[in-house]
Amino acid sequence: MPISKARLRQIHFTLAPILLFSVLLSLLTGSLFQVAVLTNRANDFLWLLELHKGKFGQINLEMIYPFQRFYSVCNRGILAKVCFPEFGGDFSLPRAIKEG
Repeated sequence: MPISKARLRQIHFTLAPILLFSVLLSLLTGSLFQVAVLTNRANDFLWLLELHKGKFGQINLEMIYPFQRFYSVCNRGILAKVCFPEFGGDFSLPRAIKEG
């Protein structure tokens, strides 16, 4: 049974903010921890690395992160085909640039 465009958009509307938050959190904590490493203060900021890995106190999301990233990639491909059929869902580089 195919999923309608409206249902896919509703799923995307629900999950996109959650996924965006996790990506931004990972970006911010990873960058800040790298600054701590460069300033030789990494031991003082190990808690940033824990957040970066998905550990939030008693809540450990390390096992979910790989699936979340897989979902993000799949979701992008499916939505591209559904929302932009005129492009065939292909957002890769044009052939002239690839062959360059």
